[in-house]
Amino acid sequence: MNSRRLLTLRFLLTLTIVAIVGTCAGAKCTRPSITNALATPGSDGQEITITWTTDVPADSLVGYGVLNPGTFTAVTDTAGVTSHSVTITGLQPSTQYGWGIRSQGIDAGSGCGTGYYAYRRGGTVKTLAPPAGPFTYKIVPVGPTYVTQGYGMYFQIRLVPLAGAYTPHSLRMILRGLPEHASLRWSDDQLWNVDVDTLSTTTVPKDTMSINAFDYKEAYIQTGVGGTTPPGKYTITITVSGDGGATEVATWPLNVVSSSTPFSGVVFPSGTPSVYPPIPNLSTYLDSANTFGVQNCAQDQDLNPRTIRPNNQSNLTPVAPCCTYGAWFYDGVMVYYNVENLLKNGKNWEQCRTNVKQVYRDRYALVKPIQTYMMFSRGYYLDYLKTSDHADLDLINKFNGQLQFFQHGSYVDVSYLQREVSYVLANEIHGVALGQNIPVLGQTSAFMRDYAEEHVLGMIDEICLSRNAQYWENFMAGLQAEALIEYYELVTKDPRIPAAIACLADYLYANQWQAIDAGSFPYDKYQWKTNFSSANGNTGCMNTLNNLISPMYAWLFMMTGKSEYQTEGDAIFSHGALFDCPGSSGPAAFLTFPFGSDGKFFSQQYYWGPSYVTWRSAPTTTKSERVLPPTGESASVQ
Repeated sequence: MNSRRLLTLRFLLTLTIVAIVGTCAGAKCTRPSITNALATPGSDGQEITITWTTDVPADSLVGYGVLNPGTFTAVTDTAGVTSHSVTITGLQPSTQYGWGIRSQGIDAGSGCGTGYYAYRRGGTVKTLAPPAGPFTYKIVPVGPTYVTQGYGMYFQIRLVPLAGAYTPHSLRMILRGLPEHASLRWSDDQLWNVDVDTLSTTTVPKDTMSINAFDYKEAYIQTGVGGTTPPGKYTITITVSGDGGATEVATWPLNVVSSSTPFSGVVFPSGTPSVYPPIPNLSTYLDSANTFGVQNCAQDQDLNPRTIRPNNQSNLTPVAPCCTYGAWFYDGVMVYYNVENLLKNGKNWEQCRTNVKQVYRDRYALVKPIQTYMMFSRGYYLDYLKTSDHADLDLINKFNGQLQFFQHGSYVDVSYLQREVSYVLANEIHGVALGQNIPVLGQTSAFMRDYAEEHVLGMIDEICLSRNAQYWENFMAGLQAEALIEYYELVTKDPRIPAAIACLADYLYANQWQAIDAGSFPYDKYQWKTNFSSANGNTGCMNTLNNLISPMYAWLFMMTGKSEYQTEGDAIFSHGALFDCPGSSGPAAFLTFPFGSDGKFFSQQYYWGPSYVTWRSAPTTTKSERVLPPTGESASVQ
């Protein structure tokens, strides 16, 4: 046998052995299936036990959190079990917790690796009420930790009863450690008058509270009062004591940054772009606006014809908080103004706006109770400027008179009302710009607008600066950026806003972009931390949300001239325009009517995405049609 033939045989033999070994290992390493998932509250109101079963040996991981699962236990059962049990302790009694589980397949005592995971978003479970006995409690501060000289910061102090019944005014709370030239305000007592705590002074006005109801308190720290607050790191000490009970102490960091480096303490790199490379896949984006704008124009369920035509009044698209959406969702009026401005092709896009107004505004939002996350005012603001249709004004006024519950610091925690506070901000911007004032608990619309702005900035702090957010959703971060940019352009050029948008964009791109699936962001913190992925047997495609995020990068490119914002934004925009999810056939797979949400994906694509094209493109020498009035302009309604 010659040497070449011998080498060939040895090589083939080696390949055979490798193939056999690989096949055996692959056969053992199986993706688990999860069944019998159950969450059971403990008797003390401070724990929950999560149990589930897998069909093959696997490890155990649980995500949990107030409403949403964004905090994670340590991985246990690393040798692999089929019956899983994880107990979470230190919880708040009488509180709704969201939870989810993840199990990784185990083979020969080791994790199987990428692709061998099972996931289950379990839902929510409420812990039991505090048991009887002597009153005990804990203090849990929540919120941002940075404040700019001359500005303020809201944070939340959760006073959580653990056992027994609380006697009103039996305990007092003192905040110490405030920096020089800072003041303190308590929203529920001094703004909303919904609590009857007694406030007094130790060293700073109103720093001492005789606690009436043991609940959540919102504190506002204002700097620059009667002088300049020095930059630096401070520690706020929260002490609760009284009536012979135990004294509890909690601390909260406070970082005061210079007014020359607002929001983050980092200089915002203002500048102007020097070049404007072609926007990748812009032609696909424009073609889709035309093709699927026509298909999704009629807000009814008739399959044919899908043309620009009036609604079939006998088969209108349902409007409800659940399950069925049309192009009205994500503000179809704004969408069809955007499509008209993008294409300028002479088609009757006004008919599509009329269709949306009939279904969403006239038959639903004006006449029924409505959730804040379904309050879309931007398109109706623009429509009023163009048409003077008073129903648009009635809609915005209704939104601004029915704000999401905001007492007890509900606007502080980004894991709770991330999207809703952004919508409150946008709605108030539009109402005030139109000369309207709908007072809420004695506060003007302008005050509520600025109140919402401070909270959106605080939520972004939690995500990208303090990085203490229990939970957030990435597309909602895009909606936050949108509302802040609109504030910057229509209200006042708050110097914190560009720095906040830069902080958010930098953090998302470095930590979230393509963290799981190519060309997309994870839906939320839970998916990011559990490696939840469409490539691992799930069906979600997050490219559909890219263009609710991409415009902040184009705005930063316009504001700074930095090429990284252009290249990062182009990647996000391009994958969103292509809908290049694994196994997808492109835009037609998501935008053709009917598909799932019957127009919602189309509106997601063209609600804010066209601003990417505007801000990313070279400015024109002639005044172009704008989605909103130029900076400083507003309409006044008498």
